[in-house]
Order: sequence, then C-alpha cells, then structure tokens
Amino acid sequence: MNRLLPFLPVLLLAACDSRVGIGFTSFTAIARVPTDLKPEGSLAEISGLASSRRHPGVIWVHDDSGGGANLVALRQDGSFVQNYRLQKADAKDWEDIAIGPGPNKLQDYIYLADCGNNDGKRKKFSILRLLEPAPPTEPQKRIKLKRVDEFRYRYPVQPPDAETLLIDPEDGSPYLISKEQRGASKVFRYPLPWDASKRKTLQFVGVIQSPGVQFTGGDVSPDGSQIFLRSNMGIHLYARAPGTQLWIALTRESGFMPIVDQGQGEALAVSADNKTLLTISEGSGAPIWQAERLDP
Repeated sequence: MNRLLPFLPVLLLAACDSRVGIGFTSFTAIARVPTDLKPEGSLAEISGLASSRRHPGVIWVHDDSGGGANLVALRQDGSFVQNYRLQKADAKDWEDIAIGPGPNKLQDYIYLADCGNNDGKRKKFSILRLLEPAPPTEPQKRIKLKRVDEFRYRYPVQPPDAETLLIDPEDGSPYLISKEQRGASKVFRYPLPWDASKRKTLQFVGVIQSPGVQFTGGDVSPDGSQIFLRSNMGIHLYARAPGTQLWIALTRESGFMPIVDQGQGEALAVSADNKTLLTISEGSGAPIWQAERLDP
C-alpha cells in the first residue's frame, strides 16, 4: 500500500486551503517527552495537555486509556517535574485535560475528562477535578493526591465518542465535544452547579458544522476570547465576542491552520499569556511542538 495515501487529504488541504489563518507561526519541535518514566511505558500515548497558568513553563499531561489514574508535570523543555497518582479515581479512558476556575476563586483547578467511548458501548462517564498542585523544586517519589472530586454524567442521546474537554474561564462551565466519523460534531455542557452526589445529564447545546472533521482536543485562552480545537486536519480557531456563551462561538470558525508531519496527535494547550500553542503527538518520546503568536 502507498504509505503516502493516508496523508494526501491533509497535504492537499495545506497546499490549497484559503481560509484565514489563526495568527500563529507554524509548529516547530522544541523538545521531546522523556522516555524513562516509571511505570515503564508512561507517556507513550499522551492524550491530554494543559499549560499551567500559575507555574510558568509547567505543562500537565496524561496517557490515553490503560495509563491509569496518573498525572504528570513536565516542563516545556521536556524535563520531568513530578508524577502524581489520583487516589480513588478511575481512568477508564481519559481523553483530555483542562485548567479552569473552581470553588476557591484564588486558585486554579485541573479537570480531567474520562470521556472516551471508542466502541460506543460506554454509558457512564465522569469529569475529575482537583486543585492544581504546586510542583516540587526537585522530583520526588510519585505523590498521591487524595482530594479529587468526581462528577458523573450521562448523555441525553446515544453516548458518542468524545476526546475534547473545554472549561469556560468565565463561569467554569465544562463542555464536551463529540468526535464524529461523519456529520457535524455535537457540543454538550455539564449543567452547573457541580454536584458529586448524583449523575447529571449533559445539555445538548449545539453543533460544529465541520463534517468529516474529528476533534481530538482543545483549549480556551485564559481570557476566554479564543477557543482552539485540534482535529485530524489541523487547528481550528473560534473567536468569542464579550458576553457570548462559549457554545455560540463554536458555531462559526474564525481561522484554520493545517498540521502535517505530526503523526497521530490529540493534545492541544494555550499558554497562560495566550502567546503560545503547544501540542504533543502520541508515541514514545514524542516531540513537543510549539507555535508562537504573530501579533506584536
């Protein structure tokens, strides 16, 4: 089989796409994910990525299904910071991670979406929330995190596969975006307030009209004005006007940048100053890719 054929749609899109860009440079590899972490095989299939807003240069990553309830802090240069284990937390299929507000308005919280549903058989899903740890100066043995809140949810429709979690920095609302093989992607919102005592039903709030595009990750700028989604085709930008609900902004794409030669990539994060995009592909020792804002 011609090995080039699977990449032809992306290559052709990169050559002839006339859509407005997203205002960032092309991605360049700045580092690699370490390969000597314990347990063996850790971070060989990174599915989620978030950039810390309180600890400059720190990024949070986790593995796809089968990786256990482990959270890893790295630096953007690929150096290892700390490994954490979430106590009494399941990790059936973690697909994305985000940073956003929580109960303590003076702190940032980490949110993890156990939302993968590749075979379409899952019925129960959850979002985990924990206070963002302050990474130690020097790596320690794996730190156990005991204070983890679990918020269970179900869908109002047949449960889709989903790999994208967005946390609205304005009101803390969580959104999940379905990964569709064909047709428009669906946008769901967990109805606030957060309630760990019962399983809530998500609200179906809209669709993203990009048939054939499979969204695998995303992030919201810290000021809430821009939403970035990663797909099998590239990076999609959605501008959000002041006072507009996040899901409404997703109904109209504002910019697009194709991605080539990154393999199977799912993770995407925006830096705290909204000047850098970071993404990581799957695979042992995967590159850490960076794109910088073109604005002065």
